[in-house]
Amino acid sequence: MQQSSRYILSIGAGIGCISIIYFLSLIAHLPFGVTGLVTAVTLFFLCKWICATPFGEPERFSKLSVYAMAAGAFILTNEAMDIAQKHGVWDAWAIWNLNAKYLTYPDNWQNMMLNTQFSHPDYPLALPATVAFFSRLIGQFSHLVPFAVAFLITMCIPVLIFTELRKNNLLVAGILLLLFATNEFYLMQGTYQLADTLLAFYFLCALVCINHHEEDKR
Repeated sequence: MQQSSRYILSIGAGIGCISIIYFLSLIAHLPFGVTGLVTAVTLFFLCKWICATPFGEPERFSKLSVYAMAAGAFILTNEAMDIAQKHGVWDAWAIWNLNAKYLTYPDNWQNMMLNTQFSHPDYPLALPATVAFFSRLIGQFSHLVPFAVAFLITMCIPVLIFTELRKNNLLVAGILLLLFATNEFYLMQGTYQLADTLLAFYFLCALVCINHHEEDKR
């Protein structure tokens, strides 16, 4: 597997680890300093394992590949900023961001379980727990945090596809990156601050890993 793809897979694995460790720390009533330290150590060893010595020859990016990826990222960012809504859509502020607010405050987070009419506390907490963790890092809940997480995932999906395809066919990889960067429906879904895009990202990561397992038997 290419090193660049491993970096992106590390983001998905990191989000999973952050959310699990943070939620368990709330149950255990751990100080946030301890939570942050445990999370940092876990992420370090996780990324070190995922980004271990690459198989085969070292990865080489041509200048054209770099220019294509940079152009795609710039277009996607510009288009997303024009489409994005500050608070996301209904499910964002009624479910995901609301649950993130509950989880941000360790003295009140269990009240999330009582809000069963709209917020669905039984839904997986990967997204809200990650948003809550970074909100604790900056000292308060900010709408910039869920937007940043949503934008990161929205960027990771087409970039991962690009890095996987560029070695075989740079033209096809570049066209797909451009299609994602200019697709209004995709960008709207990505910046709505919902868990749908994160779930799609995990499906993509799984398919990439399965594909490489079939090739490398690792």
